[in-house]
Amino acid sequence: MSDYYYMLFLSIVMVIGSIAIIMYYYKKQKKQGSSYKMPMKERFIIITFTLFSVICFIYSIRYLPTVILNQTEEFKGKCDVFIFEGVKSEGGLQVEFKKKIIGFSRQGYSEDQDGTYYCEVKYYRNSDIGKSLKIYDLHNHTLVKPK
Repeated sequence: MSDYYYMLFLSIVMVIGSIAIIMYYYKKQKKQGSSYKMPMKERFIIITFTLFSVICFIYSIRYLPTVILNQTEEFKGKCDVFIFEGVKSEGGLQVEFKKKIIGFSRQGYSEDQDGTYYCEVKYYRNSDIGKSLKIYDLHNHTLVKPK
């Protein structure tokens, strides 16, 4: 869950940064008049960064009402669990049902615990953001604990 808030915060900072950069170049052009020409490379970088910032912001903001109102749905059944390493973070955990893929932070599980299990998952409605996860052994339904 903290991953969601981190991404939301980062996207807001990026949008504010984009606005600040655009304002800086606007004031610079206004100050120097029509003689100032922004290099094409800088123009491309600013446009690309702004588009990326806005896309990240829209992606993260669309789930905000669901997260704030705590609107969850539940999925139970046979699932495949994939655990992966992060480059600079603890990595992630992905739970795949036949019709739904839900992502979580790693929650202490190790990569050798990949496999097929029985899962009970709560996730935020209309998203792939998981809220709570219980993983059970497929055969004897005992709770699988993180290593």
